[in-house]
Amino acid sequence: MQTKRISILTLLVLLVLRSGALLGQIKLYLNIDTYDNRPLEGTELLVQEGDSVVQFSVIKTPRYLLQLPKEGLYNIQLANPHYETFKIEATFTADTLLSITLAKPAVALDEVVVVGKAKPKVTATGEIFKLSKKAKASGDPFRALSEIPLLQVDISSQSIKMRTGESPLILVDGHLVNSGVQPIHPENIESVEVTEVVSARYLQMGVTKIVNIRLREVIPLYSYIEMRTRNDIPLREGFGGANFELGKKKFAVAGNLFGDYLTKDRTRYQTIEQLAEQKKEIAGTSTSQAKGLEGYLLFKWLPTPSDYLSAVVKYKNSKQSSEGTLEGTYTLPSRTMDLKTSNNSFTTDGGWLAALYHEHTFDKERTLSTYLKYNRGFYDNKQNYLEYYNENVTSHLLDLVSLRDQYTLSIDYDSGEQSFGTIALGNNLEYTRDAITNQTTTPSLLAHVGLWSNYTHATYSNHWKQLHYMASLGLQSLAVKAADKQHAYWRPRAALSLTYRLPLAQSIRGSYYLTNQLPASNTLVSFNQSTNPWIREEGNPFLMPMQIHQFELKYNCSFGNFRLWLFGDHNRRSKVIEPYIRQEGAYQVKSFRNNGTYTSSDGGFGIHYSSENFQASASTGYTSEVFNGQDPKGSFGVKGYFRWDFGDFFIYSSLAWRNRSYSAISQTTYKNPIESHIQIAWQVNKRLYLSLGLPYFWGTRSHVTGIDQAQYKSQQQVFYESASLRPWLLISWTLRKNAKSAIPQKMPGI
Repeated sequence: MQTKRISILTLLVLLVLRSGALLGQIKLYLNIDTYDNRPLEGTELLVQEGDSVVQFSVIKTPRYLLQLPKEGLYNIQLANPHYETFKIEATFTADTLLSITLAKPAVALDEVVVVGKAKPKVTATGEIFKLSKKAKASGDPFRALSEIPLLQVDISSQSIKMRTGESPLILVDGHLVNSGVQPIHPENIESVEVTEVVSARYLQMGVTKIVNIRLREVIPLYSYIEMRTRNDIPLREGFGGANFELGKKKFAVAGNLFGDYLTKDRTRYQTIEQLAEQKKEIAGTSTSQAKGLEGYLLFKWLPTPSDYLSAVVKYKNSKQSSEGTLEGTYTLPSRTMDLKTSNNSFTTDGGWLAALYHEHTFDKERTLSTYLKYNRGFYDNKQNYLEYYNENVTSHLLDLVSLRDQYTLSIDYDSGEQSFGTIALGNNLEYTRDAITNQTTTPSLLAHVGLWSNYTHATYSNHWKQLHYMASLGLQSLAVKAADKQHAYWRPRAALSLTYRLPLAQSIRGSYYLTNQLPASNTLVSFNQSTNPWIREEGNPFLMPMQIHQFELKYNCSFGNFRLWLFGDHNRRSKVIEPYIRQEGAYQVKSFRNNGTYTSSDGGFGIHYSSENFQASASTGYTSEVFNGQDPKGSFGVKGYFRWDFGDFFIYSSLAWRNRSYSAISQTTYKNPIESHIQIAWQVNKRLYLSLGLPYFWGTRSHVTGIDQAQYKSQQQVFYESASLRPWLLISWTLRKNAKSAIPQKMPGI
C-alpha cells in the first residue's frame, strides 16, 4: 500500500512537470548599454504583471534572457544607483529583442531626501513586504524585520512573533530553517512574505503562521561570526555562546554553541486542597537550578546551479533541579494537625539529531525536495515528595525514564508561480517510538508507545482580478499502539483561503482549516505519573486522534502610517482530548478522555502605527469557550508594544494581560499582566551592541489556578518572585564580511 501511494505521488509530479513544459513562454532578450560605457554591476530588474511581481533579480552582465510566463501586458523596470531608472510597459506576444541604454541620472539636489514606503502585495494567504532603505542599511536582520507591521520583533533576544502572539515558522527562500535569520545581512533581503493561512503541508507540522525571507543573488567569499551573552543582575539566569557561518558561493559551514544556566530561582506558593472532609492549607517556596548545552553543525553545498545539498547534526543536554518546603495545617473531621511538606525533583532531557536535505530546481522555478531525519531523544524525571504530620512521615516517589526514536521522510514538489497558478504536491512519513519506564516500582514497568503518520497532500493557488484563492487537501493515515492496544485511522486535512482586495488599501480574507492531532505519548501510558498522595495521574491507551476545525474572517485597512484590522474566528474540536478526574476508592484519578466537542469563538480589533523612528501597536479581543456539557466561559485580553529609535539608541516595550483562562477541569485567574517587558539598547558601532532590559516590571507576576470537582477542590496561587523586577544585560559582538555571499539556509528546522 505504501509503495503504491508513493508511485501515485511520483506520477503526479511527472505529469505536472510535463504540463509545465507544454505551456508557452515569451522570451525577452535584453541588450543593456550605459551612456558612459561603464561595466554593468548591481542593476535591479523588476517585472510586474498588474499588481503581481513576476520576477525580481540582480543583473551583472549586459546580455540577459528574461522569460515571461505567458503573453500579456508587463511593466519592466531597471534600476541602478548610477543611472536613471528605465521603465517600459508593453504587451508582449512573441519573442522580442529589447535594446536598452541606461541614461545619465538627474542632477541631485543638496539637502533633499525623498523617503517612500512601498505598499505590501496582498496574496491569497498573506502579504509580501519590501524593506525600506533604512531597514536594509541597519546591518541587523532583526532590526530590519521589525518594520513589518504584522510582526513583533525583539531585537535583543532575536525572537520573532506575530502581532497576535504566535511564533511563526521562519523560511529562507521558501525552505524550512532553524536559526537561519542571524547570518542574513538585510541588504540581501529581496522581500518578506508573511503567510497567515498555511497549506495542508504545514498543518502536519502544527504550523499556522509562516515568515518567508526571500534573498537576492549572492557572491562568493563571506564570513559571519557573532558572540553574545546575557545575564541577570544580580545573577539568576543567563546564557553565552557564538554563532558562525563561513564559506564560498558553492560551499559553506555554519553552526553555533551555547550554554545556559539558572540559579537560585525562587517561586512562592499558597495552596489549599480539599478531598471530601479532609483539608490541607500550606504555603512556602521552591528554588530551582538548571544548566544546559546545545549546538549544531551544518554543511551546505551547491554541486550544480540546480542542486542544493545540506547535512546537519544537532545536540542538546540540559539538567534542572528544584527543592521546595511548604508548611501549614492538615484538617480532619476530628482534629487539626501541623503539616510540613518537602519536594525535590531532578530532570535531564536532550538528545541528538541528524538530517539530510536535497533540493533540485527545474526550469521556471519548479522544485523537488527530499528530507530525511532521525532523532534520538531522552527524558529522565525523578521526584520525591514527603509529608510530615503527627510524627508520621509519608514518602511518594516518581522516577520516569523516556527514550524516543523518531524517523521522518518527506518528498515535496512545488511548481512555482506559473501562468496556470501554483501547484504543490507532497508526502510526509513519520514514525515515533517511545519507551517509557516507571522505575518507581519493583520490578520496573515498561510501556512502549508507537505513533505512525503517513500524509499525502496537494495545494493549488491562483488569483482572478482582485480575488486571490488557495485550496489545499490532504489524506492522513494515523496509527497508535500503546499497552498492546492498536488503533488505525484515515483522516482528511484541508485548508481554504479567499482574499479580496478592496480599493484604498483594504482587504478581506476568509479561511478554513481542517486538521488532526495525535495524542501525546504521556497521555497514553497507564501507570501513575504523580507524587500527590490524593491524586493519581495516568494516561489512557484508548485515546483517539482529535479533529480540529477552524474558521477565520479578517479585515485589514491601511491609511497613512496607520494600519487597522478586525478579526473573528470560530474553532470546533471533535473527539477532544481533555483531562478529567474520577474517583476510585479513596483516590482521585486524573486522566484523559475523548470527550465530545469543544468550541471557542474569538473577536477583536487592533491598530498599528509606524513612522520612520517610532512604532506602536495595540489590540484587544474577547473569547467564549464551551467545553463538552458545560456552560460557556468568557475571557478577554489586551496587548500592545512600542519601539522608539533615536540615533544609535532605541527603547522597546511590550505589555499583555488576560483576565483568565480555562481547561476542562480548572480555571486560572491572572492577578497582573502576563507580559510586561522594557529594554533600552545601544548600537555602539557596527560590531558592538549593548542592551539593558527588565523582563517583568509590573510588580511580582502571579496567577491563581482552581479546580472545583464533586469530591476534590484545590486552589493554588503562584508568585514568580525571582523572575520579576530582575534586570539583565546583553552584550553582542558581530563581524560580517562580504555577507551577500551567504548560501540560503535550506535545512528543515527541528
